[in-house]
Amino acid sequence: MSRLAHLTSEESDEFTRRLPKVELHCHLAGMLRPGTLIELAAKYGIPLPDTTPEGVYDPCHQPHAVASLNLLDAVISCIKDRDDFARVAHEALVDSSRASNLKYMEIFFNPAQHAAFWATPYADMADGLIEGMREAERETGVKGRFIASINREQSPAVATQLVRDVIDNPRDEIVGIGMDANEALGPPEAFQEAYELAGRHRLRRTAHAGEWAFPRNVATSIETLGCDRIDHGYFIAAEPVLLQRAKDSGLHFTCCWSTSLYHGWPAGPQNPIVEMWRQGLSISLNSDDPQLDGSSVNRDYVAFRHAAGADTEQMKRLALDPIDHLWADEGERRDLRRQFNTEIQALESEFATPGAALTAPQGAHR
Repeated sequence: MSRLAHLTSEESDEFTRRLPKVELHCHLAGMLRPGTLIELAAKYGIPLPDTTPEGVYDPCHQPHAVASLNLLDAVISCIKDRDDFARVAHEALVDSSRASNLKYMEIFFNPAQHAAFWATPYADMADGLIEGMREAERETGVKGRFIASINREQSPAVATQLVRDVIDNPRDEIVGIGMDANEALGPPEAFQEAYELAGRHRLRRTAHAGEWAFPRNVATSIETLGCDRIDHGYFIAAEPVLLQRAKDSGLHFTCCWSTSLYHGWPAGPQNPIVEMWRQGLSISLNSDDPQLDGSSVNRDYVAFRHAAGADTEQMKRLALDPIDHLWADEGERRDLRRQFNTEIQALESEFATPGAALTAPQGAHR
C-alpha cells in the first residue's frame, strides 16, 4: 500500500495545502488589502466604519452577516476609476495565488453598484479588471476571469440593464453573470427577466442561493433562472429530492467553508458542505471574502479535510473536479488538467518518500 495512505495528520494537511487549486467563488470587494482600502477611502473622502471597540477599522471584525454586507457597500464605493479596478484586481489575484497555490480564479464584481456611486462606465471597469488580471498572470502565472454580479438589493430593472451592459460590451474575460448580497431582500424570481436575457445571449449564469435563508431559493435559481452553477446552496443538504436532481444533472456548487461557519452552520461533520460532498454533489471550496472573513482556500481545504475525515486521495479529487466546471473553453480546461496532474504526480512522489522535506512554498500556510 502506498505510503500516502499512511501520512500523519500534519503531513496530510501539508499535502492538501500544496495541491494546485482553482477558485470559482470570491468577491473583488472582499479581497481588497486593508491598506489599499484605507488609501482609496482617504483618496475619495469616504469614511470607513470603526469596527472594533477601540474605534479602529479592521475588516475582520464584523458582528454579523448584515454588518459584513454593509461594509462591502463601503468598500465598493472606494473603487472608482479604471486604475482603481486594475490595482485591486492585480492585488487580489496575486495575493490569492500566493496564499493557496491557485492557478485559476473567477472573481465576482458588482458593476451596477460601483456605477451607483460614481457613474463609472461599465467598459472602464471591465478594462481595468482585465489590465490588472493580465499583470497578475505575468507576475505569478495565475489566470483570472470575472463574473458581473447583480446586487439583489437593487431593482430588477437595474439588473436587466447590467446584463445589457455585459452583452453590449463583450469581453472574453467577463465570463458570465451572478447574483449576490442579502438573500432575504431579493428573491431570485424577481430577476427572471435579467436571467432570461442572459440566457438568450448564451451568458453563463450562477446565483447565491440557500446560503443563510430560504431553501426554496436553490430550486428557484435552478428551475426559473436556469443557473449553470449555484453559489453556496447549503440548504439543499436537507432537500433529498432536489439534491438527487442536482446530483443527476452534475450541477456544481461553489461552497465557502468559512462563510458557512460565519452564518452559524456547525464546524464539524454536520456541516452541510460535508453532507453535500458525502452525497456525491459536485462541489468546490472557495474563500468568498477573504479579507473580511480571514479565510483562504488553503485554510478552508484543511478545515474541510478534518471535518469530513477526507484522505489525500479524496482531497486530490476535490482539487481536480472543479476544473470541469470552469467557465472557460475546453482547451483551457484541458491545459489546466494537464498542469494539475503534473504537479500532483510530483507532489505524490515527494510525499511517498519517507522523510521527505515537507516545507511548504512561501505563503502556502495562510
